Amino acid sequence: MLRLDRHVIDYQSQFELAINQKMSAYDAAYLYLTVALNAPLATFDRVLASAARNVLTQR
Repeated sequence: MLRLDRHVIDYQSQFELAINQKMSAYDAAYLYLTVALNAPLATFDRVLASAARNVLTQR
């Protein structure tokens, strides 16, 4: 059985991430959770991948 966990998102931080990285709020939600959960991110989306590199190298 697949286990699903819910996580609280700081929407203001998510939208700031979207604005700062020039990406959609939808993609920023994935990136926000990647950072918050210290989880891997697998994507073929070039904008999301580039933003992830930018954000993760700043940490």
